[in-house]
Amino acid sequence: MNFDVPAERPFRLLMTFGDRTFEFVENDLFAALISARTELERGLSALLPGCQAQRVSSGLMRQMNNGRFAYALTRDHPLSEEDIVDCFAESDASEVGTVEQQNSFEHYSCAQQSGG
Repeated sequence: MNFDVPAERPFRLLMTFGDRTFEFVENDLFAALISARTELERGLSALLPGCQAQRVSSGLMRQMNNGRFAYALTRDHPLSEEDIVDCFAESDASEVGTVEQQNSFEHYSCAQQSGG
Protein backbone atom coordinates (compact mmCIF):
# COMPACT_ATOMS: atom_id res chain seq x y z
CA MET A 1 0.00 0.00 0.00
CA ASN A 2 1.40 3.39 -0.99
CA PHE A 3 0.23 6.94 -0.31
CA ASP A 4 0.88 9.91 -2.58
CA VAL A 5 0.87 12.83 -0.14
CA PRO A 6 0.30 16.24 -1.77
CA ALA A 7 2.25 19.25 -0.51
CA GLU A 8 -0.41 21.84 -1.28
CA ARG A 9 -4.11 22.35 -1.84
CA PRO A 10 -6.27 20.72 -2.97
CA PHE A 11 -5.46 17.83 -0.65
CA ARG A 12 -6.07 14.78 -2.79
CA LEU A 13 -4.55 11.90 -0.90
CA LEU A 14 -3.99 9.02 -3.32
CA MET A 15 -3.79 5.51 -1.89
CA THR A 16 -2.57 2.73 -4.16
CA PHE A 17 -3.20 -0.86 -3.19
CA GLY A 18 -2.22 -3.43 -5.80
CA ASP A 19 -3.63 -2.25 -9.12
CA ARG A 20 -6.31 -0.04 -7.53
CA THR A 21 -6.00 3.64 -6.65
CA PHE A 22 -8.30 5.44 -4.23
CA GLU A 23 -8.61 9.21 -3.90
CA PHE A 24 -9.59 11.06 -0.72
CA VAL A 25 -10.17 14.82 -0.99
CA GLU A 26 -10.44 16.83 2.24
CA ASN A 27 -9.60 20.24 3.72
CA ASP A 28 -6.30 18.95 5.15
CA LEU A 29 -4.11 15.86 5.14
CA PHE A 30 -5.17 14.60 8.57
CA ALA A 31 -8.84 14.65 7.50
CA ALA A 32 -7.91 12.86 4.25
CA LEU A 33 -6.02 10.23 6.24
CA ILE A 34 -9.08 9.66 8.45
CA SER A 35 -11.23 9.23 5.32
CA ALA A 36 -8.73 6.72 3.92
CA ARG A 37 -8.62 4.84 7.23
CA THR A 38 -12.40 4.67 7.40
CA GLU A 39 -12.34 2.98 4.00
CA LEU A 40 -9.44 0.72 4.98
CA GLU A 41 -10.99 -0.42 8.24
CA ARG A 42 -13.24 -2.68 6.25
CA GLY A 43 -10.34 -5.13 6.32
CA LEU A 44 -6.95 -3.37 6.20
CA SER A 45 -4.82 -0.91 8.19
CA ALA A 46 -2.31 1.70 7.10
CA LEU A 47 0.95 1.48 9.04
CA LEU A 48 1.40 5.20 9.63
CA PRO A 49 1.86 7.26 12.81
CA GLY A 50 -1.27 9.24 11.93
CA CYS A 51 -3.20 5.96 12.34
CA GLN A 52 -2.19 5.41 15.93
CA ALA A 53 -4.88 5.83 18.58
CA GLN A 54 -2.90 8.41 20.54
CA ARG A 55 -2.24 10.72 17.54
CA VAL A 56 -4.26 13.93 17.19
CA SER A 57 -3.82 16.98 15.00
CA SER A 58 -5.22 20.12 16.64
CA GLY A 59 -7.09 22.75 14.66
CA LEU A 60 -4.14 25.16 14.87
CA MET A 61 -1.66 22.49 13.85
CA ARG A 62 -3.88 21.48 10.92
CA GLN A 63 -3.94 25.11 9.75
CA MET A 64 -0.19 25.58 10.14
CA ASN A 65 0.98 22.35 8.47
CA ASN A 66 -2.12 21.25 6.54
CA GLY A 67 -2.63 18.22 8.79
CA ARG A 68 0.72 16.64 7.90
CA PHE A 69 1.80 16.48 11.55
CA ALA A 70 0.02 15.42 14.74
CA TYR A 71 0.67 15.29 18.46
CA ALA A 72 1.55 12.03 20.17
CA LEU A 73 -0.80 12.33 23.13
CA THR A 74 0.09 10.81 26.46
CA ARG A 75 -1.82 10.81 29.69
CA ASP A 76 1.11 11.75 31.88
CA HIS A 77 2.56 15.06 30.62
CA PRO A 78 1.58 18.26 28.77
CA LEU A 79 2.25 18.49 25.03
CA SER A 80 5.58 19.80 23.74
CA GLU A 81 7.42 20.02 20.41
CA GLU A 82 8.95 16.58 21.08
CA ASP A 83 5.44 15.13 20.81
CA ILE A 84 4.97 16.19 17.16
CA VAL A 85 5.09 13.36 14.60
CA ASP A 86 4.79 13.14 10.80
CA CYS A 87 1.46 11.38 10.12
CA PHE A 88 2.86 9.74 6.98
CA ALA A 89 6.18 8.37 8.29
CA GLU A 90 6.61 4.62 8.85
CA SER A 91 5.04 3.03 11.92
CA ASP A 92 4.94 -0.26 13.78
CA ALA A 93 1.86 -2.42 13.15
CA SER A 94 1.38 -2.99 16.88
CA GLU A 95 0.68 0.72 17.41
CA VAL A 96 -2.04 1.20 14.77
CA GLY A 97 -5.58 1.77 16.01
CA THR A 98 -9.00 2.45 14.54
CA VAL A 99 -10.53 5.88 13.91
CA GLU A 100 -12.94 5.17 16.80
CA GLN A 101 -10.05 4.37 19.18
CA GLN A 102 -8.30 7.57 18.10
CA ASN A 103 -11.43 9.66 18.76
CA SER A 104 -11.93 8.01 22.17
CA PHE A 105 -8.31 8.62 23.16
CA GLU A 106 -8.54 12.27 22.07
CA HIS A 107 -11.69 12.90 24.10
CA TYR A 108 -10.23 11.16 27.19
CA SER A 109 -6.94 13.08 26.95
CA CYS A 110 -8.65 16.45 26.47
CA ALA A 111 -10.89 15.81 29.47
CA GLN A 112 -7.86 14.82 31.59
CA GLN A 113 -5.88 17.92 30.58
CA SER A 114 -8.82 20.21 31.36
CA GLY A 115 -9.36 18.53 34.73
CA GLY A 116 -12.62 16.76 33.70
